[in-house]
Amino acid sequence: MIKMLEVQTVRLHQDGRPDELAELSLFEDDGHDLIRVQVATQSRVYSGQESGFFEALCKVRRELEHDGLLICVQGAMLGVYPSPMALSMGARVAFKLSLGQPARNSDLVDMFEPVDGQGSTIDEQAQWYDRWLHSLRASC
Repeated sequence: MIKMLEVQTVRLHQDGRPDELAELSLFEDDGHDLIRVQVATQSRVYSGQESGFFEALCKVRRELEHDGLLICVQGAMLGVYPSPMALSMGARVAFKLSLGQPARNSDLVDMFEPVDGQGSTIDEQAQWYDRWLHSLRASC
């Protein structure tokens, strides 16, 4: 059974243009253990489905990036990334990370919380996460 978990308004950023408001919807398919993230603009609906929240968010972000759009939610920000355990569990929380500092429970954020800042691309976010991992090794 598919159930809607949440609907909220988010901003989409595109260089050289005013930010656009979109409707973000989260769905859960209990029968298949899938999460669907849907972003509806005035002209198109973007959708991503996966076994976890972060992976589903990344799928919809890939579609948005193809059209030059960045979603402005915590899970799309530089310095925000789920732990390996959160990824394996499909959790909807991620850590707000600081270079050279280990993640703490107080750093947890909801991936779908809207933010004022500009989102990042998936590749930029992954590269930043790799920098953070290396910064931990360097500070030991």
